[in-house]
Amino acid sequence: MEGCTGADSESAREVRERLEARVLELEGKLAHLDRIRLEERRGRTRAEAALGDVLKKGLLEEQRNGEGGGGGGVERDHEGNDGAGEDEGGFISRFMRPVAVAETCFHGRRGTPRQSLLVPSALCRMRFAKGVHAREALDGIEQFSHVWVIFVFHLNTNFHRAHKEGGKPPGSFSLVRSKVAVPRLDGGKMGLFATRTPHRPCPVGLSVAKVERVEEDGSLVLSGLDLVDGTPILDVKPYVPFCDCLPGATAPWWVDGSDAAEPIQGGREAGEGEDNEGDLVSVAVEEACRERLEALWTRRGGPALVRGLYPNCDDVLKLVGEILGRDIRSLHQRGLSRADGRATKANAARQSKGEATGPSSKLSKSRSDFQLTLGTLKFMYRFTEDGTVCVFTVDHLDDIPEEPDFLSLGGRDAEN
Repeated sequence: MEGCTGADSESAREVRERLEARVLELEGKLAHLDRIRLEERRGRTRAEAALGDVLKKGLLEEQRNGEGGGGGGVERDHEGNDGAGEDEGGFISRFMRPVAVAETCFHGRRGTPRQSLLVPSALCRMRFAKGVHAREALDGIEQFSHVWVIFVFHLNTNFHRAHKEGGKPPGSFSLVRSKVAVPRLDGGKMGLFATRTPHRPCPVGLSVAKVERVEEDGSLVLSGLDLVDGTPILDVKPYVPFCDCLPGATAPWWVDGSDAAEPIQGGREAGEGEDNEGDLVSVAVEEACRERLEALWTRRGGPALVRGLYPNCDDVLKLVGEILGRDIRSLHQRGLSRADGRATKANAARQSKGEATGPSSKLSKSRSDFQLTLGTLKFMYRFTEDGTVCVFTVDHLDDIPEEPDFLSLGGRDAEN
């Protein structure tokens, strides 16, 4: 009996060792696949950004020449149907042209506010086309506190996909999905016109912003906008409270934040309704980072580092705090799967405690440093054990070598 017991024990140990070896092998394969997926994602993001730069340069060149840009009209759809797909008389191509271009500190999706008024310190300078006669056209605008801004999602991936679809125009219905997945609907989908997805048949956006000032050269400076640098502006209209403000308006919970994992507080003032601060993450800037920013400010031209929008370092750090306080990391960077990011009460509770689940949770711990690019400044930050955002250094983009693989890539990406 003792011999049998010893043999059984030896056999169990061998089985355990084989299983442990197999687990290690599978973990290695999973890590390898994760690395491949990250490289593919990084390459795709860089390619789309490069193509977006080409489109933006073309638009800016047209604006300098006073031609407006905006391109040709909407064509008849590829099935030859009449109606909305046809620009009779060239009306759209003649009048639907950008009147201005937005100048902001935001170069891409990551870091750009997800909705207007969420980041009050996010400044935008609108430079108008020559033919607009901006100083006369803006006369009286400073009597309003807020304005509506109508713009084009010029970095929309539909533009890039159009190059692969035999030259189909960006507005082709074949390039957009009629229903989109809503993050706060637990995997459910809604019609694109019931959401604020940027991927639309006509990629036009609408935001509200606070009027700051009209500058001597006729530029309009606004705050609280959620626009990427170079965004084409189609129109600016005054916000009129008696007809634009609807106190009795309602929206589903996955929009108004009443039961969402990531509520959107839509610019409420402190003390109104729910407590806004409960949804924000604490942000701390290390003294070494502050000192380095002040040195760069003195040595590199001060406000020019941030498109001339901010007069001093304190204003820049205030902007950094408001942006990072919203936790701009993607689900992947947080170590969460798509299912973990959906609007269930269990996920909301788990995220509030900083818990990560799924196969990417181990991966996210090894990439604990993240970046935020504003103008020509790149801030580096990490999350501490208590969930506080710690901004620990800042560099000028010209001083930074090729981006290490472990760093995350730094508009507007929310669908609602």
